[in-house]
Amino acid sequence: IEEAKANESAADRDLISGIFVRLQSACPAWKQSLAGLGQDEAQQVFNQAKRDWLNAFMENQINDMRLINYAFSRLLATPNPFMPTVGEFIAWCREGAIPEGTKNSLQSYKEVCAYQCLPREKRQPCTLSQETWHTLNNLGDLAGWRHMEKLKHKKYWDEEHELTLEKLRSQEPLDVAPEPRAAIERKKEPVNKSAVASRIQAMRESMK
Repeated sequence: IEEAKANESAADRDLISGIFVRLQSACPAWKQSLAGLGQDEAQQVFNQAKRDWLNAFMENQINDMRLINYAFSRLLATPNPFMPTVGEFIAWCREGAIPEGTKNSLQSYKEVCAYQCLPREKRQPCTLSQETWHTLNNLGDLAGWRHMEKLKHKKYWDEEHELTLEKLRSQEPLDVAPEPRAAIERKKEPVNKSAVASRIQAMRESMK
């Protein structure tokens, strides 16, 4: 605990204090957890709760107000009048790091199945959503996966897609799909025959 205190800042403490003010407003039954305690004991429990939240937020590097606001939007959408655990709140924060519109596992699975049904020459990885491409690109046994029975096929995809979402929750970059083959071909510069001839002639002159 002493080491954690040494690493924290006034801004860290202010962040948690602000969160607790919002929690008390959003969770009308929060005082019930302190029922039956004396004033001093209740204050000690409350202070310890703030300390636990501060330690958890620092450990998980949660300090982005965008993620915290997302977590509060999730909290306010629940009918539970009691305070969430710090683990629940941090899980909501991490979910907030997933970009809006990211496909869930089923949506991604449907996308990749349609992609696999295309003729090989028409499959362009860049046409897939990034989360689908990253999942496909990281399937350990792609050849085996293609021939699995349907239930195993979907389960294998779900497990890998969850790893993709975990990278997004951790705000880590996903793999980028290669450019379309046609675009790569257009980038190839035509051979400058005169320049090649000049270099050959120069080599011949140097060998005389």
